[in-house]
Amino acid sequence: MKHSHLYLKNIFDSMPSILIGVDSDGKVTQWNMEAEKVTQLSEKEACGNSIEKLMPQFSAYLQNIHEAIKEKRPRKFEKVGYTVKGKTRLYDIVVYPLIANGIQGAVIRVDDITSRVQFEEMMIQSEKMASLGELTAGIAHEIQNPLNFVNNFSEVNTELISELIDEMDKGNTAEIKSIATDIRENSEKIVHHGKRADAIVKGMLQHSRSSSGVKEPTDINALTDEYLRLAYHGLRAKDKSFNATMKTEFDESIGNIKGMLLDMYI
Repeated sequence: MKHSHLYLKNIFDSMPSILIGVDSDGKVTQWNMEAEKVTQLSEKEACGNSIEKLMPQFSAYLQNIHEAIKEKRPRKFEKVGYTVKGKTRLYDIVVYPLIANGIQGAVIRVDDITSRVQFEEMMIQSEKMASLGELTAGIAHEIQNPLNFVNNFSEVNTELISELIDEMDKGNTAEIKSIATDIRENSEKIVHHGKRADAIVKGMLQHSRSSSGVKEPTDINALTDEYLRLAYHGLRAKDKSFNATMKTEFDESIGNIKGMLLDMYI
């Protein structure tokens, strides 16, 4: 009998989780080494005392021990904070009622999940940053396109102005009018593509603001078209071999739809 008791205690102490045995009154009967390590209380100090007294920060959850014993149904509590020497860690608590041989009591298992939670949060943040990177690449490409047009037409206009001066010196009125017409058309294109870049930047700034919860009229066709192009260029930035032909058939009769722009964009 003594050998069996020592064997069970060895198993109890070898577990990486905090394992605490309690009777039907919630008083400690077993206190493994991990419990000693975390609470800095020995088994001798713990046994016979109320679990709520020994671990007061868990008391709000451990009061359900009596219900678990009575109902013979396990209870689980997740991400419970416990502070020791100013350091807070997170634990999962499971209360297992003892249901064999008429014994009234329970085994409480407490698992430190701090590292796991930190890892999960890090992965979520990493995924967010990856998505942000793809979106940024798409935005950069969208802005670069109109900027390229602005730069190209500006360079062409510079050359045309030089030609215009030469033709003015020659007094060639017909050629002067032709060159001036080209310069005007190029200037209109510069303005058009400049406004396009401005609209992209303004749209991104609007998306970055906190939602006020106010529904505003939104051109759903334009929003869909913009999102489609951003998604395409985001994928292209991630995988250079990716290519796709985008064909859209928007219903122009829809007009503006009231909604929260940020929610619709996401």
